[in-house]
Amino acid sequence: MKISCILLIALLQTLVSPAQNQYGRQPYKYNSFITRPGITWACETYNTYEFDQQTDKPFDIHGYLINAQKTGKIKSYLNTGFTPEDVNQWKTKKITDYYFEISKDYSNQKLQAFTDSTRLIEFHEIFYLQNHQLKSQVISAAPQLKVFTSSGIYVGNTISSFSSINYYATQKQNKKDKVIFLGSTSQTINFDSMETSLGLKKTYGRSLSLALWYDLSKGFNKVIDLKTNDTVASTLIMDFPAFDSSIVYGSNDSAYKVKSPPVYNYFSEITVLQDWYYNQTKDIFFNKIPTVYLHIKYYDERRAVYISEKRFEIMF
Repeated sequence: MKISCILLIALLQTLVSPAQNQYGRQPYKYNSFITRPGITWACETYNTYEFDQQTDKPFDIHGYLINAQKTGKIKSYLNTGFTPEDVNQWKTKKITDYYFEISKDYSNQKLQAFTDSTRLIEFHEIFYLQNHQLKSQVISAAPQLKVFTSSGIYVGNTISSFSSINYYATQKQNKKDKVIFLGSTSQTINFDSMETSLGLKKTYGRSLSLALWYDLSKGFNKVIDLKTNDTVASTLIMDFPAFDSSIVYGSNDSAYKVKSPPVYNYFSEITVLQDWYYNQTKDIFFNKIPTVYLHIKYYDERRAVYISEKRFEIMF
């Protein structure tokens, strides 16, 4: 029993890790679009979402991807992070990029060992700022599956292969394509920490929060201060204070005030809203980002705790 658990954990690490390996700083076909002049910031991510029951007519996208790979209706892929045995046994042609096509027999063989579905899909996704608007390029999708020991103990999730490879940021849909709306997601991401290993492009050293904030100062997009529910004018952006009141120093007779630091010094996470679509004709995913929320984090000296709050709503 102990040996079987160890082997299963090793298997999980082999199967799950390829989707999480950090290849963001290497040039590949899938990330080549970020060299365009209009793109000022970009970062790779690996996010997991569930879409079932989000719409009036729910589409079982998780089950569809698995069955379509089994039958060969859509193509299956591995990436260079998989084991050499898998790569050498299942590749259909010479490997020239991060993702490579494999035989549908690979998916059939791997999926026989997993009978329980998680309904979760893991996406390899690149967020990028182009012409002052935050966008997303969905590179691939991988349905997650539950893994159990021989005694029925659940030990985690895995993936068998990828599908829906899309290298082209402009390729979304034609009029005759069958496009299915999957639902909307809200994901809070700490891009600042992710950029250390998965950052792809950074103009003038600006983080995504600061890049979005600077664009607002130039009149692009609209921002609302959620604390007051007021729209912030572009002329006030770069000096917009973090706190309502200034700090008072000295006694009553010699008191003086110091202006609150600019709020951009306190930016932290970003919440990204995305409307998701699946182009069944092309077998690609894409989404639209209508809104993001900027969070701030600061130290409250009176309570001796760090405070984190969702502070600004930016609409594109």
